[in-house]
Amino acid sequence: MLAIILTILLSAVLLMDSVGVAAAERPSLFGFSPAYLEDTLTAFTPPSNPPYRTREERTRVIIQVDESGRVTGVEADDSQQSPTATYVRDYLKTMAFEPALFENQPIASQLPVYVTMQPSRKYPDFMFPFSEDGGVVDRELYLGTFELNDIRLPTLKMFPKYFCSLPDDSTNLYRFMMLKIALDEHGEVLDVQEVFSTYAPCTQMISSAALWAEYAPAVVKGKPVSSECFVAVSLFPSIAFSLGKWRPDDSDTLSPTQRWRVELIADTVGLMRKPVPRRAGELVINVSARAFPTRDTVSAVLMFDTSGNASVRRTNKVSKPIRKAIGELRGRLDFHPALDYAGRPQRFSGLVHLVLDVSGRIRIDCLW
Repeated sequence: MLAIILTILLSAVLLMDSVGVAAAERPSLFGFSPAYLEDTLTAFTPPSNPPYRTREERTRVIIQVDESGRVTGVEADDSQQSPTATYVRDYLKTMAFEPALFENQPIASQLPVYVTMQPSRKYPDFMFPFSEDGGVVDRELYLGTFELNDIRLPTLKMFPKYFCSLPDDSTNLYRFMMLKIALDEHGEVLDVQEVFSTYAPCTQMISSAALWAEYAPAVVKGKPVSSECFVAVSLFPSIAFSLGKWRPDDSDTLSPTQRWRVELIADTVGLMRKPVPRRAGELVINVSARAFPTRDTVSAVLMFDTSGNASVRRTNKVSKPIRKAIGELRGRLDFHPALDYAGRPQRFSGLVHLVLDVSGRIRIDCLW
């Protein structure tokens, strides 16, 4: 019954033209529909030797697309990654796009793309915000498109202190709730509505906290506008639930679970939640009390099933001690699975950096 209710609620959310994906396939928000590829990718032809890499790295590249869908420029988001942009520039310029629309008119726009390079490999992997039919592939890339095109989405500046007592059980369930927030052009809250909650005892208190939270309004082409957005609050059993104020500026000093416990989502596309650790604190695992000769960083891809079980795939280091240490991570990476907007578990793969410490520990830095 709960699954049926959540599905109905989700359908209602996704049909709201002003906030989520409208009935048409192509996503639109604040009158803007980003550009997307017209066809499938052709084979990549290496123009030269690839940029030197000691580990797998993902670079955000910005593509300039004119109003006819032609690529007119390719630049790295970070100037230090310019060699990657140069390496893929000619290839990306051969692509044809469906141009972006603003208020139903074709416009020139910018589009972010992830380019993943592996050491000594000539063929990069590309991730675009959309598939060939215009459907969203990656939520972060999709939402990042708006800022590049002079549309600032609403943001959460502060979420106030709240208290939530969780039952002392061994089920280790992932409890969370999603709230819909209506904001005026000043970022003041007009209304808070529950979209769904998997733990009713905390819903009223967290809804009240959302009412007193601080938000920055949406700004479209320089003009502040009213908007609707969503706030997802995760209730991790491992965190003591007399929680202080949450601010995004504090994210560098917070553990993963503290950092991810509150999130504002401007549009209901893509995953609601990527995998998150079940335990509080940093993602650090001791491996056989072994010390590594020097501090080192290994890039790897983690594959998650719908239960949150993770396996390590594709690392860029092959030395025997490192392979053995990474092998010990199997079964010890304890995550909640990725979720869609109805709370259904999903498969997921993501890039991580494994930081090997001289004391024999491995810290997992999730790049999502």
